[in-house]
Amino acid sequence: MLDSALKLDFQMLCEMCDQRGVSIATTFAPALGNADSANTTARTSSMKTLLLAVLLGCLAAASAVPAARIRWCLKSEAEYLKCKRLELVAPAISCVRRESTMECIVAITAKLADAITLDGGDVYTAGLKNYDLHPIIAEDYGPSSDTCYYAVAVVKKGSSFGIKDLAGKKSCHTGLGKSAGWNIPIGTLLSMDLIKWTGIEDSPVEEAVKNFFHSSCVPGANANDKLCQLCKGDCSRSHKEPYYDYAGAFQCLADGAGEVAFVKHLTVPEQATSAAPTAIKWCAVGPAETAKCDTWSINSIEGEVTNVECHSAKSVEDCMSMIMRKRADAMAVDGGQVYTAGKCGLVPVMVEQYDEAQCSVSSAPASSYYAVAVVKKGMGITWETLKGKRSCHTGMGRTAGWNIPMGLIHKQTNNCDFTTFFSSGCAPGAEPTSPFCAACAGSSKSVGDEYKCKPSAEEHYYGYAGAFRCLADGAGEVAFVKHLTVPESEKPNYELLCPDNTRKSIDSYKTCHLARVPAHAVVSRKDPQMAELIYNTLTTVRGFNLFSSEDYAPVQNLMFKDSTIRLVKLPPNTDSFLYLGAGYMSIIRSLKREQATSAAPTAIKWCAVGPAETAKCDTWSINSIEGEVTTVECQSAKSVEDCMSMIMRKRADAIAVDGGQVYTAGKCGLVPVMVEQYDEAQCSVSSAPASSYYAVAVVKKGMGITWETLKGKRSCHTGMGRTAGWNIPMGLIHKQTNNCDFTTFFSSGCAPGAEPTSPFCAACAGSSKSVGDEYKCKPSAEEHYYGYAGAFRCLVEGAGDVAFIKHTIVKENSDGNGPDWARNVNSADYELICPNKSPVPVTDFASCHLAMVPAHAVVTRPESRGDVVRILQDQQAKFGTKGTDGRFKLFQSESGKNLLFKDSTKCLQEIPLGESFEKFLGAEYMTAMSSLRVCTDSTPDLEKICTFHSCQQKS
Repeated sequence: MLDSALKLDFQMLCEMCDQRGVSIATTFAPALGNADSANTTARTSSMKTLLLAVLLGCLAAASAVPAARIRWCLKSEAEYLKCKRLELVAPAISCVRRESTMECIVAITAKLADAITLDGGDVYTAGLKNYDLHPIIAEDYGPSSDTCYYAVAVVKKGSSFGIKDLAGKKSCHTGLGKSAGWNIPIGTLLSMDLIKWTGIEDSPVEEAVKNFFHSSCVPGANANDKLCQLCKGDCSRSHKEPYYDYAGAFQCLADGAGEVAFVKHLTVPEQATSAAPTAIKWCAVGPAETAKCDTWSINSIEGEVTNVECHSAKSVEDCMSMIMRKRADAMAVDGGQVYTAGKCGLVPVMVEQYDEAQCSVSSAPASSYYAVAVVKKGMGITWETLKGKRSCHTGMGRTAGWNIPMGLIHKQTNNCDFTTFFSSGCAPGAEPTSPFCAACAGSSKSVGDEYKCKPSAEEHYYGYAGAFRCLADGAGEVAFVKHLTVPESEKPNYELLCPDNTRKSIDSYKTCHLARVPAHAVVSRKDPQMAELIYNTLTTVRGFNLFSSEDYAPVQNLMFKDSTIRLVKLPPNTDSFLYLGAGYMSIIRSLKREQATSAAPTAIKWCAVGPAETAKCDTWSINSIEGEVTTVECQSAKSVEDCMSMIMRKRADAIAVDGGQVYTAGKCGLVPVMVEQYDEAQCSVSSAPASSYYAVAVVKKGMGITWETLKGKRSCHTGMGRTAGWNIPMGLIHKQTNNCDFTTFFSSGCAPGAEPTSPFCAACAGSSKSVGDEYKCKPSAEEHYYGYAGAFRCLVEGAGDVAFIKHTIVKENSDGNGPDWARNVNSADYELICPNKSPVPVTDFASCHLAMVPAHAVVTRPESRGDVVRILQDQQAKFGTKGTDGRFKLFQSESGKNLLFKDSTKCLQEIPLGESFEKFLGAEYMTAMSSLRVCTDSTPDLEKICTFHSCQQKS
């Protein structure tokens, strides 16, 4: 058995592993030539030891590096890029790229590589005499599994056929020769005499399989025959084929290309397998909560159906464990417990609202509350004289009762041993022998009270009311609670401690508090279907008051806080970090000693959107290496929003975004630090004004289209939420029509980032694949109509009637300029339209535009500002327009347009220290954005999450 400290260390290692994208997998040592047996064994053992040392060394972030480097063989570009990022934190690993599994096996045999992760079928091939490779580490699929897996045949629910009816069906396979996807199912069908095959002497087994199935996708088969007919890509046994491997074979089935998929048992996503439950399993802590929950359950019965089932646990942590294991579905917890829930993979789905005035406004942000310190009046205690006093806490790890006050005390003292600050107290959940259990009351049994210091309602001093009772009973001298805790009748006898060393009345909490923090939230597993069921169940309660504990007095706040007015649904994709906010997360990490303490970083982590940007970033990263130090590291994401989220979490440091995205970044606490300058003459001017550009509307000449006749036309946009492509034109249209449903204005169009079913995705081109294009309407360079040049291309190719872009784009993509698609484009064939004016030539943008808007800017976290500016100034000195190093061009895009930065950028200029995102964007743009944000569909999901709490809103 692991002791608790070792368990904690192991958990931390797992979290480090997860954060770095490392996997402990089956690996293979190279063949060892003609060495004698003993020497072979010794060398094999040495290689195994070295591989294990590399993996464990990465997990522990060890500074020591093994003398040799392990050459890992990768068979896809995605795997290779992941390996290159791993190299940065584990220098003992180097990356070798090959096009297929077979090429990797050959490379390892030839000692050009050392290891690879393979499935069972490939393990067999690798172990054949001519290769003689050996398995040394097996993948572990979790505590409920082992190093084996089940090969299964998956069909869509409701399919009318069984395994004996597979003849003539369309099949999806992981790859030719792979275990679960080929060897096992084909062997099974042969043994059942369903596939007719006379043997290898007459024909390959592939011929028999072709004759059995109607058509298939078998990556690795001959690209020109039926076994590749259903594939989306080149049918290679590599990730160039989207239907390759387990996830690919399942996607083949999910897309409707095939009728059966041969995969392993862990392949099907959880949300695809769960039948819709009819009741939620609520987790209650202790007998009192369980009694209230049981009453709710009885009241939820409709006919013979129970909508709520109750499950009991001894603590919140036990409940979280039950929810993780699907023995329960949901419970309500405070902010500190939301943090813990997030560590366990749970997410907040609903939030308590306490302000009745807010409840009458459907779009109002959810409630927050104030964490306060309460003392008895006349005791002469101040914040500065707290040391040595006895303290009353709602519970260990709770927001108002522990995290906020102890976070402030830790900031003052830099000492995590709070028993040296307070003499004793009650903090339910502390170790039984701790001074923080000494003052606890338990359930008032005189002897053998099993509830003493337990974090449940049976401990009389647990929770808000309990902590106040601890103070009232004289067990403590200060109580850390929320602002609504002190009963109205008791307010004259108590007062608040203010951090500025003053005291104020209980009702003065708005000017005398320790922090303003997010409300309690309902947490569950990350399952949209379950979240919807929880929402429907909790908002249709009849005949029972969820938010009252009167029947269970003197206990209060059972299941929910008694001050709750209603529950509010959280935006999709909200997780614990986004819900709590960066400030509160910083407090918790400080208490848990998770804060980074390293010196100024030598590298910044740049966030790239999509494969094309990632490829450019990787080239930048390689060229940024000085000696053995990499100055720029690359992180990849699917969208700008995802990048912002990564920057907030410190998984990335910076990205360049347009004005609309600067607005969202600002709402999420990020700051603009450098701005693109498009006028080369201004690059040498230290106090030059921030660059700007014109947002324009372009149409084909002679089509008779004006601003006033736009309604019903097809539109081309740079992307949802982008400045010139969406915010400015849609803001003007909303001002004219007062209608947020822009699908009633334009008939269709392309606005990358819109919902896939939206008319604003109908005209998008994707990456030009004929079937199943996963990049269609995605906000990345792989969507051909994304960005400025993409929106103009949408107009050029006839997919739209108007393009909303910046004023330089037509010139940059016509008259012999630009990529291949623009080769025959003449700028004279296009014109600009604007309100209350006839069309004008594209060169007259100064007199006919929709708005002048700020240039793109680099955003980062406030505390990273100095490092990002310093490193970017150094990088543009080397790789900028007039850089000293010609190996890489920061402001040019070889395989696309405007990758990482706009290609028209001449330099990056520092934004004055302290300048807010509002000032950077300007009053006119902020007014336009505030107007457009009336339309919730035009607000990015991330921004909705960042501004959901009134305590999180920035402006």
